[in-house]
Amino acid sequence: MNTTDLLKNYLFGTAGSDRLEETKRRWSEMIGALGADEDGGSVHDGFLRHYWSSTTGTGRAKALFSEIRDSVETSEQAVALTRSLATAAPLWAGMFDADSDLWKSFRPATKERLRVLSGLKVEQCRPLLLAVMRRFKAKDIDIVVACILNWTVRWFVAGGGGAGVTERLYAETAKKVTDGEFTTADEIVAEFEHRVPTDTDFERAFAVATVRRGWLARYYLHALEKTKRRGNSSPELTPNQDWEEANLEHVLPKSFSPAAWPQFTSESHDAWYLSLGNQAILAKSENEEVGNESFSVKAPVLAASSLELTAEIGECVEWDATAIGERQARLAELAVDTWPIRAV
Repeated sequence: MNTTDLLKNYLFGTAGSDRLEETKRRWSEMIGALGADEDGGSVHDGFLRHYWSSTTGTGRAKALFSEIRDSVETSEQAVALTRSLATAAPLWAGMFDADSDLWKSFRPATKERLRVLSGLKVEQCRPLLLAVMRRFKAKDIDIVVACILNWTVRWFVAGGGGAGVTERLYAETAKKVTDGEFTTADEIVAEFEHRVPTDTDFERAFAVATVRRGWLARYYLHALEKTKRRGNSSPELTPNQDWEEANLEHVLPKSFSPAAWPQFTSESHDAWYLSLGNQAILAKSENEEVGNESFSVKAPVLAASSLELTAEIGECVEWDATAIGERQARLAELAVDTWPIRAV
């Protein structure tokens, strides 16, 4: 029997006849918000774990049911817990769903960040985000979401964000929010800023990063382009532009042709083609046109792009390992400003 079923039976038994109906009603509200769990209770159990972490500051509880059970001894406590769970459940369920009604009053950028966090399958931050959604105003929630994404990218690229370490940090900070010790985004940032990879470490790691997942490379390049342009308009960067649908061009193609790319060996091709410095956003028609062609064919197409980070590739005399490394070093410099430790 999973944690959710064990807890339900315990709470219903503890509520007593006078409070049983109310407890059942609140429990049903919680389950209704979370939806049917077809994965053996893992979704419902995940919610309970993140809720519990946000209120106790513990990380991954090994005996979650026992911990919760030991905190509930009276019918009043059983009702209070189910009431709190019913309130938190819709927030947790909509946490990374950018289309949820919960996010209608938030900035479009916040919704985009939620989509990225969802794609990265970030779990450790959920207790903190849940606590913030329950206690903070919209402006501070916007900032916290931005910071969480920035920290996640930094840990993702530079390392140092092991599950146990970040899970404990997020849970402990979430408790401080729940208890009212932290009431602003600035206080949360102060708790994290010395534990997230520094600008130097992040830039160094970003300069040699390879990116295999196309959607992630598109997100990185889209975000870096916006930093590069600093507000200048571009058709590819309209507010509703879907970067997930953007075409990703590997300048040095995935399919290696020694005749078209004599400046690379088979070994050096494998070492460089997935480097972020070798990847660019390109319009679909242009991407199909250049395909696996040589750089001399691709260069004028890239140079004509309205995206500055794409166009600058076409200005290179040659596209070799040195050019890729130099471009990625420039992207790394932009990355520090694109994903700052302290978001504004």
